[in-house]
Amino acid sequence: MLAEELVGLRVEIIAASGAVAARAAQRATSRIPIVFAAVLSPTALVETGLAETPEHPGGNATGFSSSDPEQPDKSFRLLKEIIPNLRTTAIVSDQDIPHSKTDPGWSPFERAYDSAARSAGVRPLLLRVKGPNPDLEGVFAAAMDEKVEAVLVLEVPVPLQHLSRIAELAIERRLPTIFPGGYPNSGALINFGTTILDANRAMSQYVDKILNGAKPGDLPIGVRNRSELVVNLKTARRIGMTISPEMTKRADQVLQ
Repeated sequence: MLAEELVGLRVEIIAASGAVAARAAQRATSRIPIVFAAVLSPTALVETGLAETPEHPGGNATGFSSSDPEQPDKSFRLLKEIIPNLRTTAIVSDQDIPHSKTDPGWSPFERAYDSAARSAGVRPLLLRVKGPNPDLEGVFAAAMDEKVEAVLVLEVPVPLQHLSRIAELAIERRLPTIFPGGYPNSGALINFGTTILDANRAMSQYVDKILNGAKPGDLPIGVRNRSELVVNLKTARRIGMTISPEMTKRADQVLQ
């Protein structure tokens, strides 16, 4: 709806944060240039139809990815460092994120975390929420029925809008949480990884180039994947967990 309104206003360019917004803009226009930021990898952007190739996106859309292909494995290593005998983890995702053309029913992003969990010997429980008013209590009821021992939230639109509430619901149930990097004040036990916020900031580079005559389809998909680790000791105390000195020393930020 919003993308169609922008097309109707005859804007010169559309900047879209997230693959959901980028796909909506792409469906609304094949004429107006689109610059996006996405957590999907360049390869996954091709897989979901947002680009023809990472080097030459083609069409009217290009942008930046915040993907670190090692982040899913690193995330589960962090969780197992905290809970060595971790068996089951809830993975909270968004029902409306683009799915793979070759792997029906799955987003490449979800599949990467599901595979990383299984490689770490952890059973993943994928729980998709739907906006604008997700049933978070229902998500946690399902998680507790499956006896999950931790909650990992993907950097996808709907969960990101409710991080503080997700953190509180997890704290009430004394569950450790790992949220994306870039959201240190959300109340998670750990924030780890890259952030789409870095990719958002980079979009202005391509907007400037396109407004000066470049074709979006000729601009390769860029990558901004600086990771950060934030440890929240206040949350650790609230759920009765101890974070090792080694982890706090590695952290970019420790919240007391």
